[in-house]
Amino acid sequence: MDDKTQKFEQVQNESFLDSTLMSVIDGVICTDETGCITFMNNTAEKMTGWLQDEAKHKPIDDVFCMIDGNTRERYKTLVHDILINNCEIEIDKHNILISKDGSECLIEECSSPITLEDGGIVGLVIVFRNYSEKMRRDGVIKFLSYNDQLTGLYNRRFYEEELKRLDTIRNLPISLVMADVNGLKLTNDAFGHIAGDNLLKKIAGILKRECRADDILARIGGDEFVILLPQTDSIQVQRIIGRIADRIKAEKSDRNIVSAAIGYSVKQSVMESMHDVFMKAEDDMYRHKLSESERIKRDTIALILKSLYTRNSLEKKHANRVGLLSKEMAYELHYDKEEVKQIWTAGILHDIGNVAIDDGIFQKNRELDASEWHEIMKHPEIGYHILSTAKEFSEVAVYVLQHQEKWDGTGYPKSLKGDEISVPARIISIADAYVSMTSQRPYVKTCSPDQAAEEIRKKAGVQFDPAIARVFVEKILGKEWKTTA
Repeated sequence: MDDKTQKFEQVQNESFLDSTLMSVIDGVICTDETGCITFMNNTAEKMTGWLQDEAKHKPIDDVFCMIDGNTRERYKTLVHDILINNCEIEIDKHNILISKDGSECLIEECSSPITLEDGGIVGLVIVFRNYSEKMRRDGVIKFLSYNDQLTGLYNRRFYEEELKRLDTIRNLPISLVMADVNGLKLTNDAFGHIAGDNLLKKIAGILKRECRADDILARIGGDEFVILLPQTDSIQVQRIIGRIADRIKAEKSDRNIVSAAIGYSVKQSVMESMHDVFMKAEDDMYRHKLSESERIKRDTIALILKSLYTRNSLEKKHANRVGLLSKEMAYELHYDKEEVKQIWTAGILHDIGNVAIDDGIFQKNRELDASEWHEIMKHPEIGYHILSTAKEFSEVAVYVLQHQEKWDGTGYPKSLKGDEISVPARIISIADAYVSMTSQRPYVKTCSPDQAAEEIRKKAGVQFDPAIARVFVEKILGKEWKTTA
């Protein structure tokens, strides 16, 4: 090979090497055997703030400026040690690179000698990368692995690890507090999961404010929280629970009842199992929940109804008229006093599921389209889910679920037919239809009482129970039951 060809290949190889190093995502700086810079790639330029042309031939320590991340003392690259000893040196990840403009970033860095085939050393190569972003990502991953994303509190995994760490004789007595949010499902059903999430965050915030720095607070389930309190006896934990209860009671909300059932247990001896302590705290919490839950559910349902009536002033008037007509029909059908009360209550609450329907649908002054009717058709099931949470409304919930079913089986949500539909639901169905036809509603054509009575007579045996429809027209409305010849 002649000298000209050899020189051309050398230039070509150097050009290829430069292009390769330029494309590397890590910072790369090369020096000669004296430690002066001969090459910098684009990443190195960005991270140091120096352009290759201005950095060339400068000592590496003038451009590649590092300080110790702990002491903030200037760190000198070990150029001569590497060049003399022909060794690779990896720098601790806690060192900081200071760029030309003074900005800082954590870096990880490796320095190696550049050697020829004969073993001769002609320079140094430093490869480095921004470690700050990796630490940030690792920090996010670690946070997510140990923290609940919704509330920011610790999660079950962290709680279980801390439980093992804290379960030592020096931390005795250890108190364990369990808290369970009341009415979360009701809030989700009535106002949606965003409202439910806000309720959880509100309770979490109260718990966090009332806990001490050394206490471990975690969300370990959908509506369950646990607090580990090392070196805390029964008197101290009762005082803390009292503060939490007072703060929760003082919390006001337009969309839910802010409430939580709280129980606790204390580990006094190393012989006791933390599992047993947890179970005792959970039992204590459930005892409180059982004594409070029905009241909370009733209060929440009352709040839901109030919210519905506040949003839509026509709802209250409609509900009361349906309830009154349903009660009158129940008397005519010879139901006893308690059953009449149930049917009257169901009549008032039959549209409670509308609380979860977009207000805009009810305010439209045109006929509703298919998607809007689809939304409205969800309200019996929503109402059922809301009411069935409270024991005293369990039967009422069934009547509410069925009040849009039709005698011929074409109703919703379950397409029940004839006697498959409960009698109270058949009563409410007729009362609801009559009130809707005779009331001023944006998306329903208003009828006169006579027109509405005639419509009910026509739909008897199709939409309505024919026997109950006749009682309604004749006994409640006082109109003749006209029959076709």
